[in-house]
Amino acid sequence: SGAPITNAGNNAVTWANTFTTFGTVASTANNSLDLGTGPVSINSSRTLNFAGNGTTLTMGAVSLSNTTGRAITVNGAGNTLVMRGLAIVDALSLSATEDTLAGTANISITGVISNGNSFANGIIVTSTGTTTFSGNNTYTGTTVIGATGAADAGTLKLSGAGKISNAATTVFGGVLDLN
Repeated sequence: SGAPITNAGNNAVTWANTFTTFGTVASTANNSLDLGTGPVSINSSRTLNFAGNGTTLTMGAVSLSNTTGRAITVNGAGNTLVMRGLAIVDALSLSATEDTLAGTANISITGVISNGNSFANGIIVTSTGTTTFSGNNTYTGTTVIGATGAADAGTLKLSGAGKISNAATTVFGGVLDLN
């Protein structure tokens, strides 16, 4: 607990491993870490595990690349991961892919979600928290909330300029909040 920490230089960040804890176990304080607006590179599935609640981790636009079907899993109900954008790219098979936003925490994507290449890349939301899209998104693949035979997902909320692709949207469980 304490003052927010900010990467004022907006340097590039590589998310290479799992963040095993972030925040404090007993905390209900508003802890935050801002990694700045520099790009964040992720080349395989990654997990962020928050401790306590009321913590926010903010990072620049995230580029998911090099493998298909990656997942960003964010755990810790009452906590939030904020990404300033998301580019979905499958640089290995050079074909369309869907990436998953999962876990128990809230996820907010404040910038544009884009294909990152010329393929119709999509998003699967299985997070049980609230996932918010507030950018003027340009991705063209499908949007899926929940998964066949799985427990209900949380809420996919569109806020401000937030929109989903014009491709098929499937809700297996959870809520699509268009307000």
